[in-house]
Amino acid sequence: MATSTTIAPAGAPEGFVTAPWGWDLDGISPDGRHLAVSILFGSCDHFDGWQVDESDSAVTITPLLWVLAEPVGCDGVGLTDALQVDLEAPLDDRDLVGCRRTDCRSIMLDSPPRAPGEVVVIGDSVVVSTWRSIDILSVDADPVVTIDELDFGARPLASDGRLIRNDGRDVIAVDPATGAEAWRTPGHLSETTDDTVFVCRGVDSDGLAAVDPVTGVDRWSTDLPCGPLVAHAETATVIGADPDVDGGNRLLVVDTATGSVLVDRPIDDGLDDRVTGFERPVGLGETTVVGGFQADLVTISADGTEVARHDVAFGRILGTVDGLVVIADERVLRGVEPLSGTVAWEREFPAFPPIVVDGGGLWLIDGPAATAARLDPATGSN
Repeated sequence: MATSTTIAPAGAPEGFVTAPWGWDLDGISPDGRHLAVSILFGSCDHFDGWQVDESDSAVTITPLLWVLAEPVGCDGVGLTDALQVDLEAPLDDRDLVGCRRTDCRSIMLDSPPRAPGEVVVIGDSVVVSTWRSIDILSVDADPVVTIDELDFGARPLASDGRLIRNDGRDVIAVDPATGAEAWRTPGHLSETTDDTVFVCRGVDSDGLAAVDPVTGVDRWSTDLPCGPLVAHAETATVIGADPDVDGGNRLLVVDTATGSVLVDRPIDDGLDDRVTGFERPVGLGETTVVGGFQADLVTISADGTEVARHDVAFGRILGTVDGLVVIADERVLRGVEPLSGTVAWEREFPAFPPIVVDGGGLWLIDGPAATAARLDPATGSN
């Protein structure tokens, strides 16, 4: 097997020279046939696309990037481009050539908060999302429909029996039994509950709104900072952008019935204060837990009170199970009790399998090997 795909014309433009440029591996689908890769480059560089060469022993991915021979007044990094590579055969143990990191497959730092191949079960339908499409299957695994329009790396969710997704401009509700669109509304999907879809409507992640999942009609809309949120019984906790501090966040607690603001205050990450390293929060009972690679581990009550803070930057919080938050860094998976900060267990995991925390279960998925292992949430062991 030997294939080559060029997604742009080759050849350096006048005044530019060839530059070796490595890419990052952002994801591998569970079947090993799809890779998500990306690069960062400067605003004065000339990017022409990608070349992909696939053989029996290696997959070589080459960004077609040129730099000025005599650069003047150009910055270093500022632009990005992403690519989904669709392989003719599973990656398995073939070499990945062109990655800028030595151990390419072990990197999780720059990956989105979900892995390619995430599964959402809605009634009698099974929804499998990859990087650029969503496949809806019946309970017997018969194909229903494939949706190709998907915001890169977006998380499909469910609300009131409907699949809720993004397409980069709108939030769209889909009937999973038929694949038919039920409604769409402008904005970006933040979170869902059984009876509410939360949408970010404005520019720069502002404009939190609550949408009825059946009709798509707004129940209320605001000009509040928007972002990842955790919905509780009567309130929602939002870690939103602070318009007054570049890179800063605010903690908001909103009444989910009316959209009225109950709490609005700055929240510091504990490492560099207002320029926060917080990532997507998760709910644990009636509390919200937030952390990150560059942030403290913080627990917040439903009324906005900070009830615990530990100055340990564990990594990305993947979810919660059995009273623990499951946190991953590049090589170690940990179960942490957030109120005490105690590490209940930790274990190393193989290079790059996605960790799925869903429905009270903890799963370790190895796509190239086509295996899924359910872990004991109390110990992290198989």
